[in-house]
Amino acid sequence: MALTRVGSASGPDIHLLTSIKSRAAGRQVYAAGGVRDAADLTALAGARISGALIATSLHNGKLTGAQIARLSGL
Repeated sequence: MALTRVGSASGPDIHLLTSIKSRAAGRQVYAAGGVRDAADLTALAGARISGALIATSLHNGKLTGAQIARLSGL
């Protein structure tokens, strides 16, 4: 969790997450902090991040259930 990014709408720290992913020995890595919208979720998926905490994006309406469903293939 990147605490400085929680609620900041500054985007996830992709560099940090990919660094963690490379050292995680096959473990799943989840992003927490900074996720703004569907584009950020797409970027995280491209970096092979397993998931994300998205509370602020849901609360402020920048991310919708429909967008999440489309991204997850539901």
